[in-house]
Amino acid sequence: MSKQELVPEDWGGKTVTVGVSAKTGKGMDEFLDLILLQAEIMELKADYDRMATGMVVESRLSKGKGPIASILIKEGTLKAGDYCFCGLFWGRIRAMYDDRRNIVERLCRQCR
Repeated sequence: MSKQELVPEDWGGKTVTVGVSAKTGKGMDEFLDLILLQAEIMELKADYDRMATGMVVESRLSKGKGPIASILIKEGTLKAGDYCFCGLFWGRIRAMYDDRRNIVERLCRQCR
């Protein structure tokens, strides 16, 4: 990491590090809190007037819900009912949940 100029805070750098386990989920709450803190410090804002662009982190097929994808939105706004394209595949957004599995309502300019 130091060759890429990613020096952890523990070593006196600016890169935030968190110990997490994908297997047990340990450290995920701290990880998500640090992401929100870093976004607030960097004053990251989205352009609400654009179509959403982002990347799929993981996807799976649920027996009860159908196709499910975890995504990170880079720009714009994504709402339930919008169409989503990923490579050759497409679908309509039926519902959206945040990192704590709460249903996300439609975003609008007044909600900022």
